[in-house]
Amino acid sequence: MIPKINIKEAAKELGYKDCRSVKRWCNNHNIKILSDIGSNRQYILKEEFETSRDKESLKYIKQKYGIDKIPKTFNLENKINNQRIKYIPQGKSEKEFLASSIFTKN
Repeated sequence: MIPKINIKEAAKELGYKDCRSVKRWCNNHNIKILSDIGSNRQYILKEEFETSRDKESLKYIKQKYGIDKIPKTFNLENKINNQRIKYIPQGKSEKEFLASSIFTKN
């Protein structure tokens, strides 16, 4: 199951009192606001929210301290690359197909 955050919870984390501010923040950061069918409760995906919030923090740290002084714990690029799952073929036919000349680098 994909973790979600309610709009009200996101407002608390961002320090907003009103949900309209969160909707504007999500719109400015290209985060889609979702809701279940037949429900008025709105939510956003937790990973998208945290990634956007981390980007803002990184931008501030780079501006204040300079690029060379950023600790490795703030390295967002490594965080995103570590979360990607590489596809590993399972079957014999899949391995043969991916090993064909179309997909190999020459």
